[in-house]
Formats: sequence, C-alpha cells, structure tokens
Amino acid sequence: MISMRNDFRIGDQEYRFFKKRDILAYLIFFAVIIFVIFSFFGNNTGDKITVLIGGKKTYEFDKNTKGVYALKNDANDFLMNLVIEENGIYIRDSACPLKICEKHGYLSRNFDAIVCVPQKVIIRFSENEKIVEDLKYDIITK
Repeated sequence: MISMRNDFRIGDQEYRFFKKRDILAYLIFFAVIIFVIFSFFGNNTGDKITVLIGGKKTYEFDKNTKGVYALKNDANDFLMNLVIEENGIYIRDSACPLKICEKHGYLSRNFDAIVCVPQKVIIRFSENEKIVEDLKYDIITK
C-alpha cells in the first residue's frame, strides 16, 4: 500500500513537504499570475476611441471606422493625424517637436494610452463615460 504522508524523516530530523501557510502562498501566487495573464494578454478593447485635448473630450471615434483623421485643437490648429486600422490605432504626422507619440506604435488594448505632452493630447480606448471621468485627474508634476 502507498502511503500519502506529508512528512519524512532523515536521521533525527523530521521534514514536511507542505505546511498550511505554504499552500496559501501558492494559491495567492497562482491567482496573481492568472490575473496578469488575463489583464495583459487579453485583447479586450473598448468600443470607442476617446481623444482628450487639454483635458476636454474633443473627439470620439468608433473603433470600426477605419481611416485617417486630423486632430485639431479649439483654435483649429493641426495637432496630428490619428490612424485607425484593424490592428489598432497610431499617430502619424504629429506637429510636436520630439514626435514621441508617433514612436509609441499601435494602441490595441485597454489600459494603453498614447500621450502627447506638448500638444496636451491623450488617446485611449473607452467603453463608457466612466473611463473618461477617471482621466480627469492624472498626475501632478512639478
């Protein structure tokens, strides 16, 4: 008969494979791994693409409307072109000096954002107004 004991003995020392707190630690570890996998590798995008310029929601596009859209501020100055494709969205022909927003590449998942600090533009996917309200206060820098 096979013994299913949790401990064994070497000389006078007694050892255990698992303790109760070890099992709890393993469960927490696997729960975190599963959360990370679903958060980062799931291709869940919102239904709309929201563009905030100067903190105001200026444009909203449906993610299925493919094309190139010129983004302009309130003074009708050209800021950049937003390209919507099947793989995601990206920026082309930005008017800012460093063009970091162009180098960002494709935006294809929630929790990603394209940010252009000189132009004060934030572009991200959103499913509802709550996500846009969450962007109201971001970070205060000096």
